Amino acid sequence: MRTAIYNKVMRVAALAIVAALAAPALQAQEALHLFYKNKTRETIEIKPDTKVEFYKKPYLEEVGYADTLFMSASAGRTQGYGLVHSNTSWNVSVNATWLMTKVNKLPNYYYEQGDGIMENHYLLYAQPNETDKERIATLTISGEQGVSEQLVVIQQPYLLSLERSSTIYYADAVIARNDTVAWSDTLYEAYVYPNHGVRILHYPNWLVLDTIIHGADQCRFEDIEKIGDDVSITSSSVGSCPYTCGVFHLSQNNSSADRTGNIIFEAHGQTAVLTVTQKGLTEEAIASEANALVKQMCQFDALGGGRHDDFGFPALMLAMDSRGMDLVSEDVGYNWFSYNMTYDDLESNYTFTSLRWTTLYNHILATNKVVEDYGGREGESLFQFYLGQAYTLRAFSYFYLAQLYQQTYVGNEDQPCVPIITESDMRVIYTEGRARATVREVYDFILADLDKALHLLQQTAVARPGKGLVNVDVVYGLRARIYMVMNNWVDAFSDAFRVINTSGASPYDREEVAKPTFNDINHGAWLWGIDVEENDRTVTSGICNWPSHMGSFSYGYAQVGVWRMVNRSLYDAIPTTDVRKGWFLDAEATSANLNAEQASYARSYGMYPYTQVKFAPYKDELGTSTNANDIPLMRIEEMYLIAAEAQAMMGNSTGAAATLQNFVATYRDPAYTCKATTAEEVREAVWMQRRIELWGEGHSYFDLMRMKKGVDRRGAGFASAYVYNIPAGDAALIYPIPDREMSSNPLLIQNPVAEQPVPVSD
Repeated sequence: MRTAIYNKVMRVAALAIVAALAAPALQAQEALHLFYKNKTRETIEIKPDTKVEFYKKPYLEEVGYADTLFMSASAGRTQGYGLVHSNTSWNVSVNATWLMTKVNKLPNYYYEQGDGIMENHYLLYAQPNETDKERIATLTISGEQGVSEQLVVIQQPYLLSLERSSTIYYADAVIARNDTVAWSDTLYEAYVYPNHGVRILHYPNWLVLDTIIHGADQCRFEDIEKIGDDVSITSSSVGSCPYTCGVFHLSQNNSSADRTGNIIFEAHGQTAVLTVTQKGLTEEAIASEANALVKQMCQFDALGGGRHDDFGFPALMLAMDSRGMDLVSEDVGYNWFSYNMTYDDLESNYTFTSLRWTTLYNHILATNKVVEDYGGREGESLFQFYLGQAYTLRAFSYFYLAQLYQQTYVGNEDQPCVPIITESDMRVIYTEGRARATVREVYDFILADLDKALHLLQQTAVARPGKGLVNVDVVYGLRARIYMVMNNWVDAFSDAFRVINTSGASPYDREEVAKPTFNDINHGAWLWGIDVEENDRTVTSGICNWPSHMGSFSYGYAQVGVWRMVNRSLYDAIPTTDVRKGWFLDAEATSANLNAEQASYARSYGMYPYTQVKFAPYKDELGTSTNANDIPLMRIEEMYLIAAEAQAMMGNSTGAAATLQNFVATYRDPAYTCKATTAEEVREAVWMQRRIELWGEGHSYFDLMRMKKGVDRRGAGFASAYVYNIPAGDAALIYPIPDREMSSNPLLIQNPVAEQPVPVSD
């Protein structure tokens, strides 16, 4: 729009200028004229007695540092650009053979970039400066009538330097790229600047150079010339990145002692030395790598690009709840999860499906790495504990992949699910590809991993230091979830009942949940969660975290209007005697669960009716910008609900009704009576309690899938355009395989194309 308006104005101006030059004695008129005068675009009103003088002097517009442009010594990249504004012809010339220009002189060409419009732009290129001396050239803009302007161009000398610190410690285990890594063989990048003609002369034999990168281009392995124990790699000037990046693979350090070596870069007679220290195999190093697996679950910007919905598994929880029918929100600009709510996320090239696929598979690859590193040491207690973590987390990731990219287990056992990648084949997958395993095969693999984890965690003498790591109870709890999806009711009940009786966990009582809460992993009801710390990147990002998007009392997206609300029909079905009705504002935007300060806060920010007030802000501080709430992954309350449902489906409806009634009446609603008598009636009653108790914790959508209920939003409170009634098994309920996976893995078969859901009457 802006460019179109600008072009229209310029065309009008050009016609007016021609008319003014041809007939200066025109009668009175009012017209808009634009032209250049003393480097300024001016407007003038033409009248009969006005004499217009048009300047034809070309000039530069704000390029480089005033009249001087500094260029790096790096070769083969565009070092700068400039603009020439003129209403006459002009040329660009340089007085040095190492400096080149490319000029665009199209008279009506406008190039929009950012907030400005560029016309008649030129580009500067430089040949590499292979000396340690700077060199100077002059660029001249020449126009008609002998006018000209000049720009001094200075190319910096070639000074080889490390882009990062001269020392790297392979210490703290962080799975994400660009961070330090553990003692085990994890990839790391070492940068040197600039990139022209760089050779890697030497590196220690416990480092293996996988590849060398210049911007987006990579040299193949066969391009690396090995000379004895040394390696010589001469980089070419490719891409736009001025850095040479060596990507190294570490061999495992089985000693408890540290080891140190140097990576030596050379270019044009200059050298740069990078000292690398690899930490020894100590308990601290082992723990740090395994602990990083948990941190990766809640990592901000894992894929780059700064997306505000890229913060790991909590983002997946919120996205999938948004796809269901019990979490209501509005399609507004600040709602990063509106695409999930509106089902505009069904394209195979859409960011969401790629983001979740890649996030979960990155986590799987990280767990594979731990399994590979610790393999063969299953007899040692410390390795038993951390291998147990890796197997559990790998199963956890595959479980959610299976539910995202295929329909539920029962009735779809032989349908294609997702590729299974293990520690033994995680590298060849890139060259050979991998077909989608069936749903049954994926679930069998998940259960096998959990069985391995259970065996290891039962053997180890290491106790978990906190609930951010898993223990035997968590494994049994996960297995109960999976058996429930598989309709293996006997084993689901057995595992859930075991957790209830052996974990020592106890549900929140009525007094504790009669106010905003569920923000602290240390509560006795929590079996497992993400233990968020104030210095975690997802917290220091400010608003790229779960409390920002979900928390009504936290600083972030919610308080600017992206409130998360409960399904109105569900709210109406909650008895007034149930303390959980106060987890949400009523039709008048009030709640009995809020104290005076919280109620005032809700009013001041204009919280909508039915907005959730279940989750408290960090440290109960209203409006806090430190969004370090812990994230609940498993609470003991869920085990009671699994046990009741499984009992019913096993044929013990009376026992199931008693289990459900005892739980609800004891901890939530003293007036509750379960009147269900058949298995299906009890199951429906349990589902109602799951919808209330686990609201906002990432379960609701997957419950709809496993129970084959579809998504019925009628009466929920969604905007009319998003009132859907999607039947069970519809292709829209699962995601397509991302395009980039399809293109890189020829063995994959795409899911059926899904149609955008059609709104129905509310």
